Amino acid sequence: MALATDMFVYGLAVPVLPVYALSLGTSPATVGALFAVYAGALMLVTPLVGIWVDRSGPRGPLLVGMIGLAAATLLFAFAPGLAGLFLARALQGLSAGVSWTAGLALIATTHSLEQRGKAMGTGSRVRRSACCSGLRSGAFCSTAGVCACRFWWPRRWRPWMGWRACC
Repeated sequence: MALATDMFVYGLAVPVLPVYALSLGTSPATVGALFAVYAGALMLVTPLVGIWVDRSGPRGPLLVGMIGLAAATLLFAFAPGLAGLFLARALQGLSAGVSWTAGLALIATTHSLEQRGKAMGTGSRVRRSACCSGLRSGAFCSTAGVCACRFWWPRRWRPWMGWRACC
C-alpha cells in the first residue's frame, strides 16, 4: 500500500507540475530540472537506505518514507514559489527512495521464497495501477480541474485547495 501511495502521488504530480511551474513564469528547461531533481534525490538516497534497512529492518524506514511523502505533498500544495517546488520535488524523491527500498525489502522478508515472486508481482501490479490512477487524476486537475476550481470555489478558498493551480 505504501508503494502504491507513492506512485499515485508521483503520477498525480507528472501532469500538474509542468502546468503549475509554467504558470509561475518558468521556462520548459526549469520544468525539466524539476523532474530531474526527483530522480537525482532518489538515486542519492537509495544505496544509503539499503544499508539502513539491512541494519534496522524495513518497517521503520517505510514509515519515515511515508511521512516524508506526506510532507512533500503538503509542501507542493503550499509552496511559496519555484524554490519551494524544487524543495518539494527533492523531498518527494528522497521519500520515494526510502519507501521503495523499504517496501520491497518488507515484501521480501515477509514472504517465503516460494511466495516471494507472486508477492512482488502483485506489488508491481498495484503500483502500476496506482500510477495510472494518479496520472488520470493529475490530468484532470491540470485541465478540467483548474476550470472547475475557478468556477465553483470562492476566491478566498482557492489557496487552500492544494497544488495552488486554482489561484
